[in-house]
Amino acid sequence: MELDCHKFFRAVLVFSRAVSFKEVFLIIHNHCISIESSFQFGWTPLMCAASVADFAVARLLLDRGANARFEIDKYTVLMAACTAHASEENVLKTVELLLSRNADPNLTCRYQKTPCL
Repeated sequence: MELDCHKFFRAVLVFSRAVSFKEVFLIIHNHCISIESSFQFGWTPLMCAASVADFAVARLLLDRGANARFEIDKYTVLMAACTAHASEENVLKTVELLLSRNADPNLTCRYQKTPCL
């Protein structure tokens, strides 16, 4: 049976709210999720973590070499973080993390809007 990586990683993100960061790290490490895996819609694990403003998982992925400047169809990781349905504090922490890792706040989406608009 083939593992659907996107569903698995989404489950890890949900699971991360109920367990320790160390346990999430071990799940990602033990299941050998590649930092640049391509999930549904071409999203990377970092894009998935940013889309739910999961600061701890985003930091883990960035520390392991994930690309904070990743974009697909003019939609960036920073845009995903800015539009996350999460607490303002989590969104802010995730956005600050991405900016500290060289995410470009000046890139525009296909509607010519920057992440902060």
